[in-house]
Amino acid sequence: MASPHTTSSSVPPSPSPFSSTARSSPTTARPGAPGTSPHATKFDEAEWARRAEERARQQQEQFRREQERLESEQQAKSAKMLSREDLIRLFESHESKWRQLKDGDKDLGWNSFAWPVFKRPSEPEEMTTSAIGAYVLSRYAPDASSKNSKDRIKDHIKRWHPDKFETRILPRVAEEERERVKAGAGAVVRGLNELLRKNYDD
Repeated sequence: MASPHTTSSSVPPSPSPFSSTARSSPTTARPGAPGTSPHATKFDEAEWARRAEERARQQQEQFRREQERLESEQQAKSAKMLSREDLIRLFESHESKWRQLKDGDKDLGWNSFAWPVFKRPSEPEEMTTSAIGAYVLSRYAPDASSKNSKDRIKDHIKRWHPDKFETRILPRVAEEERERVKAGAGAVVRGLNELLRKNYDD
C-alpha cells in the first residue's frame, strides 16, 4: 500500500552547467593578424610585415632628423662664439691655405688643409654634414653675397673632388698622414654631396 505522503509528480532536474546545449561566446580576432585565424593568408602576413617594416623605417628617419636638428643647433652656437672679425679672418686664412696648395709644396700634413668647418678637426669623423653646412653657407663666407647656396656648395665640391684631389694633391702629402687626409677629404665630399641633395630637395 502506497504511503499517503507519496506523490506521483517529480521535479525535472536542473540543466547541468556542462550541458551540450550551453552556448559558447564567439571570439573575435583582428583581421589579417598572422596566427589568429586558420584562414589567414600569406598575403595577410606579408602585408602585416610590410607595415611593421614601414613603421620602423619612419621611426628611424624621425630619429635621424632630430639628431641633425640638434647638431645644427650646436654648430650654430659654435659659430656665434666667434665674432664677425674672427670668422672673416678664418675664411681669409683658409683661402690662403688653398693658394699655398697650388704652389706645389710637398710634405703636406693634416693641418696643411683648410677643412671646411669652423673648429679645426682632428679626425675625419668630426666633419659632419651639419658642421660643413654651417661653414659653407655662412653669411661671412667670401662668396656669400655673390652666389646662391647651390653654387657655393658646388664650388667646394670642385675643390675636394677625388678626381682632382687624389691625383694632384694627395701624392704630395707625407706618407704617414696620407690615409688620414684621404679619409678626411672623403668625409668632406660626402657631406657636401648630402648638403647639395638637401638643397635641391628644398
